[in-house]
Amino acid sequence: MILLPIVIIQIVTITIFYERHWGSVSNNMENIVVQEINTIVNIYNLYGDNRGILSNLNKLGFDISFANNSEYQGMIKDRSLLSLRRKIDKEIYYKSDIGYIEKFSKIRVQVHVNNKNILQLDFSTGKIKNPTTYIFILWILTTSILFGLISLFFMKNQVKSIVKLNKAARDFGQGRLFYFKPSGANEIISLGLSFLKMRKRILKQIKNRTEMLAHIAHDLRTPITRIKLQLSLMNKNNYTEAININMKKIEDMINSYLTFAKEEGNEDNKSFDIIKMIKNTLKLLNDNRIVFTNNTNQNKLFLTIRVNAIERALTNVIDNSIKFCYKKVSISLSKASEETILTIEDDGPGIEQKEYKKAFEPFKKLDSKVKQGFGLGLAISKNIINTHGGTILLAKSHLGGLKVIIKLPIGD
Repeated sequence: MILLPIVIIQIVTITIFYERHWGSVSNNMENIVVQEINTIVNIYNLYGDNRGILSNLNKLGFDISFANNSEYQGMIKDRSLLSLRRKIDKEIYYKSDIGYIEKFSKIRVQVHVNNKNILQLDFSTGKIKNPTTYIFILWILTTSILFGLISLFFMKNQVKSIVKLNKAARDFGQGRLFYFKPSGANEIISLGLSFLKMRKRILKQIKNRTEMLAHIAHDLRTPITRIKLQLSLMNKNNYTEAININMKKIEDMINSYLTFAKEEGNEDNKSFDIIKMIKNTLKLLNDNRIVFTNNTNQNKLFLTIRVNAIERALTNVIDNSIKFCYKKVSISLSKASEETILTIEDDGPGIEQKEYKKAFEPFKKLDSKVKQGFGLGLAISKNIINTHGGTILLAKSHLGGLKVIIKLPIGD
């Protein structure tokens, strides 16, 4: 793509220059040759077959001779001489013919000056063709290729810096550790430094938010603990039991808020077998309605992930399917060229397509009949999957319920 504009410019330049300039030069050279041939014919008409005079005309670059009709067939006709032929026919009133001789190195013009003689004029092709034309084209092409290669060399270094910056941004977006030192042109270095400053600000903001939430949680837990202690000292009755239940809900709510806000951001990436993780998760959930199918044709499939975070995301999604299914939850794992695809389907009531987007909103519960949880499961899962550079989608399951499709990139 870098060389394409250069190639187009050179083609246009060669075409215009050749058509206009060299075309004009060739036209003038042909006109001169025609005038010289016309002069030779006129001199022949005045002086006849005067060998002395005709030999002096050889200085014009012509080999002048006479031929009879039997020698008329010895030329090679070619379309490249069509323009010259027309000009000769226009200027000279005798019957004439033109063609190449000596392997296209010379041109022969034959003029029937009378019934007995054919005036034969041989001259070099250089009289009508400029030999520097091909040198000019070759020079243009050579310099274009040379400067194109030089441009590619410099552009390769600049593109390499951009690719490094792109990789660093991708790794940061997926929560991976990376080393990046800005290099290349001043503009790219400036962009790289801005990226590092932005990364520093984002990490600082996340840290400050997490610390602030931890302090808030601590401050909230203190009065809750006091209330629970006072309740334990009181005589148990229906009122104290109701208060205990509500206090437990408040504690669970605070813990859920903190878990969502932390986003599992402090965990490092590790290479881990996703097949093993799925099997361990299913073993812990221990539900015989779950059917797992491994379509990867592999016993192990390693991904670079935050293990606890991904495990939590999978548990949330699978547990959600178990909660709403009737008789079956189908889980399948497949592998594409650059990603793994985990599909979780159930035969439950499902949700309407217009509600798919709302299902990922935090603290959003689509089914008011479900009393457990705070509507954070899918929101947390989506957040974790996205920070790994993956995607999570909802669709209609062939089982009749909801289908959840999780795609995770295969690490470098």
